[in-house]
Formats: sequence, structure tokens, C-alpha cells
Amino acid sequence: MRVITSLSEWKRIREQLSGEIGFVPTMGCLHAGHKALVEKSVNENAATVVSIYVNPTQFNNPDDLVSYPKTEKEDCALLELLGVDYVLMPSSEEMYPEANTIAYHADHPMATCLEGTHRPGHFDGMLTVVMKWLCLVRPSVIYMGDKDYQQHVLVQSMIRAYHIPTRLGVLPTQREESGLPLSSRLKRLSALELEKARFFAMRFHALKSRDDFVGFKKVLEEKGINLEYLEMKDHHLFVAVYIESVRLIDHRVWKV
Repeated sequence: MRVITSLSEWKRIREQLSGEIGFVPTMGCLHAGHKALVEKSVNENAATVVSIYVNPTQFNNPDDLVSYPKTEKEDCALLELLGVDYVLMPSSEEMYPEANTIAYHADHPMATCLEGTHRPGHFDGMLTVVMKWLCLVRPSVIYMGDKDYQQHVLVQSMIRAYHIPTRLGVLPTQREESGLPLSSRLKRLSALELEKARFFAMRFHALKSRDDFVGFKKVLEEKGINLEYLEMKDHHLFVAVYIESVRLIDHRVWKV
């Protein structure tokens, strides 16, 4: 496995590659969800490329960017065990040589609701960096998890809109037994806060009808969990909560 920090070096390598290439974009602090994506790519492609890059333009909260957990040494050790061929770890100066003066702007229904409403600019930043990665890696397939539902819907729309010759592979959300979706941000929770997160997940996945929503909000408040939104869209129920300063999201199919 080669760890590459120079994009000019990567571009030279990319010109020599042939066959199907799988790509898994990450911000590091890898968990079982990332592992599943990587394993899928390794099994389906001649080469697998993984990025570890905390993209600053998709963070609307500067404190969240600063506190995002970083475990690069452990991440690289795991990726090597999984059979990854290349890990890309560029600087922001290389990723944004023109600063962020030329950015993707998403005027799409899925970009202007839910996360788009509560995290202004988030999807513009996310799609901008994904477009950069698609240009740099030119993968046959890009693999993403279903937990960030709006994200993969928007990436698929961007691929279609710009006739990008890359397929999108979406894998199911990896969860704890409680129903809590795996997230790098869970590492920022104390043991007590993690129990609150599991309580939130169990209650969210136990909802059976809209009549349950008021009670759900009440029990979260009693546990000291701040509910940011609970909304239905696209036959799904979406939720975002704060447990202290850590923000967690989830969704589930909602056909009630």
C-alpha cells in the first residue's frame, strides 16, 4: 500500500493505472462502516483508492472542524490489512489551489432541506470536494454509506448532471445492536454520553406513528438530548440531535 500526500505524484501514478478502480472517500477515524465500503471495493475492483482528508469547506461550525477526531496512523494500518492499494492524504493547499473561489453550488431539493437547512453551505462544500476527487481519481465506482442519505442522493445527481463516468455504490448503514449508526463522532462521547446516544437510537427506531413524535421529543429532553429536527421526506424519517456538543444524525424508511 502506498500513502501519497502529493497530488502531483498521484496524478503521475493515475496515468499508469488500468482496469476497474474503486474509490472510498473518507475523513479518517475509520470504523466498521468504512471497513465494509473498503472491503466491497477491494472485492470488486483491480485497485482500491481511499482518501483521508478532513474537508474544511463542508464544516459550517469551525469548532466541529477543529475537534474532528484524527487517527491517521491507525487508519493506515487498517487499510493496509484490508488490501487497499493507495491512500491519498493531501493538504488543503493542494486540494484548494485557488482557495475555494470556484465551488460547486447545489440548487437541488435535497440540498435545501434537513441538513441543508441546519448546516448552511455543507452540501456545497461536500459536493465540491467530491467533484475534485472524481476528477483526481477517475474511479470506476465511488462507494458511500447510506447513513448520509442526502449526501449520496446529491452525489448521484451530480454524477448524472455532469455525465461523469463513475458509478455510485451505496452500502447499508452499519449499526450497533442498539440501532445507533456508527460514526467517527462517537469517539468524542464519554461513556455516559454514549449511553444517551444509544437511548436516542433505540427510541428513534421504535417510533411507529406520528402520534409517537411528541413523546419522543419529551423523553429526549428528559435525558438531556437536544432534538434539532425530526422530519419526513422522500419516504424517510430524518432526525438530528445534539448530545452535549456532538451532533448525530440518522434516518429510517417511513411508510406509516
